[in-house]
Amino acid sequence: WQLSVGVQQRVEILRALYHNSQILILDEPTAMLTPIEVEQLLPRLRAMADAGTAIIIITHHLDEVMAFADRITVLRAGENVATVRREETDAHELARMMVGHEVSLDASEFAATGGSEAAAPQAVAREGNVLTVEGLCADGDHGERAVQDITFEVGAGEVVAIAGVAGNGQTELEEVLFGLRPAATGSVQIDGEEVTKAQPGDRAKRGMGYIPSNRYQYGLIRDLPVSLNLVLDRVDKPPFGRPWKLSLRAIVELATHLIDKFAIRVKSHHQLAGTLSGGNAQRVVLARALSRDLRVLLAAQPASGLDVGAVLFVWEQIRAARENGVAVVLFSTELEEIFALADRCYVMYRGRLVGHWSRSEMTREAIGLAMGGAVDNRAAA
Repeated sequence: WQLSVGVQQRVEILRALYHNSQILILDEPTAMLTPIEVEQLLPRLRAMADAGTAIIIITHHLDEVMAFADRITVLRAGENVATVRREETDAHELARMMVGHEVSLDASEFAATGGSEAAAPQAVAREGNVLTVEGLCADGDHGERAVQDITFEVGAGEVVAIAGVAGNGQTELEEVLFGLRPAATGSVQIDGEEVTKAQPGDRAKRGMGYIPSNRYQYGLIRDLPVSLNLVLDRVDKPPFGRPWKLSLRAIVELATHLIDKFAIRVKSHHQLAGTLSGGNAQRVVLARALSRDLRVLLAAQPASGLDVGAVLFVWEQIRAARENGVAVVLFSTELEEIFALADRCYVMYRGRLVGHWSRSEMTREAIGLAMGGAVDNRAAA
């Protein structure tokens, strides 16, 4: 339980491979792996299939499907849309079947156009640093130094990505930035105001929003209805309530609006959050964070578990927040997401920021290598 989600995933994969199972079911097996690790895993699975193992992979990564699958079944809203052989289709057709309409899969195209509403990343003028992090260090669950001497800043209307393989300190860093884990040394400032020792609630009052990488640990209360989960960070404030009293009418009105806006699939706003699918649970977390007035947004794996249409929706919401002057810190293991959204990118490896690129300098090769520990010193400088 003390391992990051990504490392837990790798342990699960290794256990399944070690037992030489005849039937292997993998749910998003590459979600938290680097491109290099994906290149190592998928051929191994292909070899197992060729040797007689029956393998089912549940995934949203269409490039992997097109590279290694024999047959592909597309599900939408719980129904079988189609089953085709790989040679009978392509990634764009699969995406259309998944979403129900035409979508663009090109991250560079999204970055250039901003999706349906926004402008390209470089078009936004910075208005000064909103979030400033200097010399930040923090310990992990075992007492080891998990975050080491982290320094960076994020300006108004800027998206700064923290890339890296799960287990290299990103989870601890996001927790320290939101006040869920104490800092050993260093400082965190919002608009020049020191918040290093502030509680999460105090940071939220100063305009910090949080989309956690582990939605069930920090994003939701499973035994509460969706409506209350959507106002957890403001339930004690008008019009939703005050200490010791709730305004259920106002809560239900907001919940109804957000359920519609973020296309959260629920039977009603009374449905318990613990009964939602992973994708719909993520939409609840997104809706709550993005419906507030924000100065800083910490978005950790914000599109995790979502289909391609929902991913584009999430990207547009983050881009819209950026266009409104929000300083966004994007924690992501997905290179497509980084290239779609980021103005600048750092790579975190073994607790340190080991590389830094502006948008014009970013390449998949450089970032992918840095995620695996091979750093171009010129880029890091």
